[in-house]
Amino acid sequence: MLSDPGSYIFDDDHGEWMLEYKRLIDSHQEPAHGERSKGTTKPSKPWARKRSIIRDVANQNKWTNNPPNEEEIQEMRSLLKGDDGSEPMTWDDLINEIEEILED
Repeated sequence: MLSDPGSYIFDDDHGEWMLEYKRLIDSHQEPAHGERSKGTTKPSKPWARKRSIIRDVANQNKWTNNPPNEEEIQEMRSLLKGDDGSEPMTWDDLINEIEEILED
């Protein structure tokens, strides 16, 4: 009901509240064409996106158009994995290590 209050304005139990809710939503969003003063505002474009700081930061990825080369991939792997060259622990190794810690 809340996602589409206009469809429930004729409901016997909730119609009055849905009508009020729809009016509040409409007044919060863009005013109707008749309520606009001429020449003061332009109609909003549905495809125009509002500026977003998060999107601006996320779009600074240097690999957006060109993927990293093999050298950069290896460098990132070494940074993320560590330079010890060891393989990741198996579940059995991890459980054994935890049991040893609990025994101490």
